[in-house]
Amino acid sequence: MSFRVAVVSAYGRGHSLAVQLARLGAEVTLFEVSDSLGPWIYEESEGPFGIFQSESLRSEQKEFLDHDEPLRAQENGFVIWFPSGPVEMRHALGSYRQVQYSLGPEKKCIDKIAASLMSNRAESLAALGPEIDLQASFGIRTPTRKSFLQNIEWCEKSGVSTLLQSEIVDVSGPVSSPLSSLRTSFASSLEFKIKGRTTSENFNFDHLIWCLSSLESTKACPLGSKKLFPKGGLDPLWSWERYQFQISESLERDSLPEYMAVIGHMDFPLTHENFLIVRRTPLPDLFDVWARGSFEQKYSKDYLLDLSEQIKKVLAKRLPGSKSQINTYPASFESPFQVIGGPKHPIFSKDSLRKLKVTPWKNTDFLGQEFCPTLGWAGLFRRHNDIFDKVKVLFQKNMAKKQNQKLNLEKGP
Repeated sequence: MSFRVAVVSAYGRGHSLAVQLARLGAEVTLFEVSDSLGPWIYEESEGPFGIFQSESLRSEQKEFLDHDEPLRAQENGFVIWFPSGPVEMRHALGSYRQVQYSLGPEKKCIDKIAASLMSNRAESLAALGPEIDLQASFGIRTPTRKSFLQNIEWCEKSGVSTLLQSEIVDVSGPVSSPLSSLRTSFASSLEFKIKGRTTSENFNFDHLIWCLSSLESTKACPLGSKKLFPKGGLDPLWSWERYQFQISESLERDSLPEYMAVIGHMDFPLTHENFLIVRRTPLPDLFDVWARGSFEQKYSKDYLLDLSEQIKKVLAKRLPGSKSQINTYPASFESPFQVIGGPKHPIFSKDSLRKLKVTPWKNTDFLGQEFCPTLGWAGLFRRHNDIFDKVKVLFQKNMAKKQNQKLNLEKGP
């Protein structure tokens, strides 16, 4: 009488949802396919966004954050470094400066950041009006392999069967029986194998939750992606990419907060070197610098070299007492799409999203970036809630139907 749910997840995207469904009573199996998407760096899996803490998180979502890498609360909240100086969104002086800027260009720029920081829609990069509350409590964390494995352990202790290093070979949806007198259907199934094994296995499911984008799917499961996304993977317009810089010691460098947004010209688009997220790393002289760049140019060395030089100029201007040099380029500098797959933090145009076509299978839900309201955990958790509420109804109907079937069998003819 079980209701079997298959969650195909990468980078922890489906973990808390899998636990929610297991606690509901479903039989949940988590297929962890991160390794099928090419080499990945744990620190890049969550992007540059941080987490604006919200009371709307469900218990499993809070547990997920607690069992992974703990949040480091930023005492002064989200920090924006304008050409005129920094604004700390939760600092008393920050609030005062916001009042000062209420009619100035900084206020307009703050609204643009609020609308676009976590957006996965290209049109929002020029939008105004808050999508997120930049004055909310704000925290960041640095995922590691250790924290990832701790989260897997939490899933298992919560009743989720987990299959690490899974490779999805193919996926098949429900097919109606050709015998009109029967109202049953052939089972939906995943064909999978564990990395290192030569043989594959089949897993029948009642419901599938697919946590990969359409472009990631073409890399992780070429056969299945043709069924899930009949028109192929969707190329984004922009994507967030991480550069790492070595910055020499200086008074300015040592006074930097752990996380900050650096704004260039406030009337220019919030892309490339004009809008950077700068984060400290555990090493005092290494800083991660995230920028929104063109996906079309993502695999061009010349493009990445030029952007790194522009970022270096920004750092030199803001930190005149320090010398900055590139330490690490984005992975696409050395590896093609065939090796590293699609971007983890894509931004799509409205026109391209209209072209996206998904399978009509009613027992399949998608959790890729195209289907979430925003990037980052905030968007994933909101999508989790929608899927959970839907699957909960299906689970209850399924269990009631199976219970009635059991009672009818016990009664006999």
